[in-house]
This record gives sequence, C-alpha cells and structure tokens, in this order.
Amino acid sequence: MEQNQIEMSSLVQPNAKGVEEGLQALWETARRATEEIARLRREKGILESRLEQLEGKVLEMRQELAKKDEVLRRMNEQQAKLEEMQGGIHVNGDQHVLSAKVKELLAKIDAYL
Repeated sequence: MEQNQIEMSSLVQPNAKGVEEGLQALWETARRATEEIARLRREKGILESRLEQLEGKVLEMRQELAKKDEVLRRMNEQQAKLEEMQGGIHVNGDQHVLSAKVKELLAKIDAYL
C-alpha cells in the first residue's frame, strides 16, 4: 500500500505543478489582456474627443461658408442691379474694354447726328 501512495504522490505532484504553471500562464495572459483593453479604452476616449472637436470645426466651417455664399449672392445681385441701372455697360476694370464701349457709343451718337 505504501508503494501505491508513493506512486500516486509522484503522479499528483507533477500534475499539480503543470496545473499551477497553466493557471499562472492563464493569469498572466488575462492580466495582459486587461491592460490592453484599458489602453484601447483610453485611446478610444481620446479619439472620440478628437472626432467631436473635428466635427465641431466642420460645422463652424460650413456655417462660415454659408455666410460667405450669402454675401457673394447679395454682391452678385447688387452688381446685376448696378449693371441694369448703367444700361448694360459692363465695367470689368479692363481699360481696353471700356475704351471700346465708349468708342462704340460715340459712333452711335455720330450716326444719329
């Protein structure tokens, strides 16, 4: 009987050691996974915050663009009204174009006289 106990004892100890090592490895893997999950959650928080900032900036830029579009539309309307009041003469700041228009008008006046 004593012989059986010695054999059982020698069989159980290596198994217990293997189980202990396996549990230790499992514990270490779980610890590393927990640390990685915590790191990823922190990173996610940072990225969500950055995304919120960027979305706010996009909204501001869209509002600014809408304002500028409105100003441009009003300026185009005012320019069209000015051109209409001037009788269709378009002055683009080009002296040659303006000079040609004046010569054309003078020629029409001469033709009437």
